[in-house]
Amino acid sequence: MRSVLVMFPMLLACASQGLGAVRPAAPEDGPLAREVDALFAEWSGPNSPGGGVIVVDGGEVVLRRCHGLADVEHGAPITPATRFELASVSKPFTGFAVLLLEEEGRLSLDDPIQKHLPELPDYGAPVTVADLLHHTSGLSDWVDVLPYAGRDIRVGFDIDDLIDLVARQRVLEFTPGSKWSYSNTNYALLAEIAARATGRPFGEWMAEHVFAPLGMDDTSIPANGACVLPRRAQAYRRGPDGERTRSLVEHFEIPGPAHAFSTLDDMALWADNLCTGRVGGRDLLERMFAKPLLDTGERSFSGGGVGVFEFRGARTVGHSGQTGGFKSELLVCPDLGVGIVVLANDRSAPAADIAHRVLGLYLGDRLAPPAEAAAEAAGAAADEEPAPFIDMDPADWTPFLGGYRLAADPSVLVAVVREGDWLVGALVGEGLDFFRPVSPAVFENRNRNCRVAFVEDGGAVARAEIVLNGHAMTARRVALPDDASWRDGFAGFYHSDELRCAWQIVGEGGGLAVRRVGGEDRSLHPADRDVLAGGIGILTFRRDGDGRITGFDFSEPEDLGQRRIRFTRHDARD
Repeated sequence: MRSVLVMFPMLLACASQGLGAVRPAAPEDGPLAREVDALFAEWSGPNSPGGGVIVVDGGEVVLRRCHGLADVEHGAPITPATRFELASVSKPFTGFAVLLLEEEGRLSLDDPIQKHLPELPDYGAPVTVADLLHHTSGLSDWVDVLPYAGRDIRVGFDIDDLIDLVARQRVLEFTPGSKWSYSNTNYALLAEIAARATGRPFGEWMAEHVFAPLGMDDTSIPANGACVLPRRAQAYRRGPDGERTRSLVEHFEIPGPAHAFSTLDDMALWADNLCTGRVGGRDLLERMFAKPLLDTGERSFSGGGVGVFEFRGARTVGHSGQTGGFKSELLVCPDLGVGIVVLANDRSAPAADIAHRVLGLYLGDRLAPPAEAAAEAAGAAADEEPAPFIDMDPADWTPFLGGYRLAADPSVLVAVVREGDWLVGALVGEGLDFFRPVSPAVFENRNRNCRVAFVEDGGAVARAEIVLNGHAMTARRVALPDDASWRDGFAGFYHSDELRCAWQIVGEGGGLAVRRVGGEDRSLHPADRDVLAGGIGILTFRRDGDGRITGFDFSEPEDLGQRRIRFTRHDARD
């Protein structure tokens, strides 16, 4: 196999052509090129953003196709040298860097994160560098947390703010190492650990130790998202009215999880390195591609900054990315020496699907044929489609709202509330899901693995019959006081030291709602005497010895796992 970097001086001299200077891409009018072009047909019209794909095999570019405009306003076309925001396709860089630094003895994956980030507290269970690398830390994703605090996830939020936020997390979402949960926080902390271990800004260190040795001269991790980058693509999306608008993320100061910039030609060099280990070595790559063993005895699919999967019999590693209107996909078959990268600047571009289709077209018979059994199973599933959702006025769901306790274990509370056009079911301590009606009193969730049927007795809803993953349960309705005035006691201001924000419980439309700075009011409904629930999550109120409400614990948010966040009533604070 010839190395793509056989002659480093030659590469520098031919930087404008990238890998194509070593061997030309497939003929532009060849059958493969025509089939790939068809995948980009939607983005081939005038005045359209678009994207490009590059395929590298054995260190040589075999296909390079570009469609659409990098800058619609100025009519600048997308080329192999156009710089795209990589979004989460930046994470493989971060994982690779951490493994390089471990080889140099600057850190160990077994190190507790407090060794490198002493600002962080003891969480009651050790969180290691490996837990960050494999998304098994239990630390919440700041992208999910900040909206609850009424803060923008990027503007005016830097790594010091992030570390402060992580330091205030009281309860992990789960025991480290017990499960996988994707969190941008993990990779932001990894980049900061790398910066402290090297004494260099993460982007500078990567440029010197990874990008330059590979000849990736158009790849960077800028500290300032608004910096000027030559040949930088704009990004776009369509609104509900069909109007196309720019969709950029320029205000960022946190490297690691996203916001590296690169080109198709540079990313071909990177994809090839994930096959050859030219920088880092093959042993490092195998550690990067290893699937960690969880405490449950199961293997996670997440290696060191890459997902590890199989496509038609071939092992694949890579990552998907999306931020603003940018979409990206890195797909590598390391055992076959083949890598594919798709970069796009239209939010609607299915980058991951295009990459897999191109892989199938290019490798053809080198891959196993699609399993006939899977196709037959898909056909059988199509013959047994679930009952369709029906249209109902959400106001007609009012009789179903409230709390239900499992007959087999009354300590388990199921909250049923309404959130806009959805019915929300929350199993306290386990999480929540969103449901739509399939008949006037029967609802199914989005994944169609849970059905709830409400049953009347004496003209009022008395119980809910629940079938979850084939397991049937009965839950009996919780009786609440007939006089609704007791609900007034929940109203007031509450503060969280953990989020450094205040929420207000207010009366709204005859019910209750939670009001937050920078967010819409979210409706709440009583599920038990001291439990309010809504699409935002569960609020379990605390009382003092005299029965006065002193605060609540916020739990079951859709995107924060098992985390519980404590709020204290303003007039109950010291």
